[in-house]
Amino acid sequence: MRLKGHTLQLKPEEQALFDRVARILQETRWTPPDPAELFPGVDPKLAQRVKIALVESGTVIDLGDGILMHAQAVSEAKKVLLKLLEEKSELAATDFRQALGTTRKYVIPLLNYFDNIGLTQRKGDVRILKGRIQT
Repeated sequence: MRLKGHTLQLKPEEQALFDRVARILQETRWTPPDPAELFPGVDPKLAQRVKIALVESGTVIDLGDGILMHAQAVSEAKKVLLKLLEEKSELAATDFRQALGTTRKYVIPLLNYFDNIGLTQRKGDVRILKGRIQT
């Protein structure tokens, strides 16, 4: 696995776990399992090393609150968000939740992530595209 600026060498056991967790997160899209479910019976140090490798490689996004989501799922969620914001100038978490077919447990951290990267900004109970002038 290659990271920006350097190569991260994973041992075979770590690589196998990396691949398994990445596959699970890709399959579960917007309803990823908790980290404890991703790493059952795995030594905590090994689990942490693989989690760091997943995030540093860009394969997985750590949304906070213990939620790891595959980068492809986050990218797809971004497309859904932008489409919804094209249709309406503001977006409630409920509308985004319904569009993704998931729960608030995952939608709120996703929306917070989009706020943190500067894509959206929270305005009361809704999100707007950052920099969009509201009339």
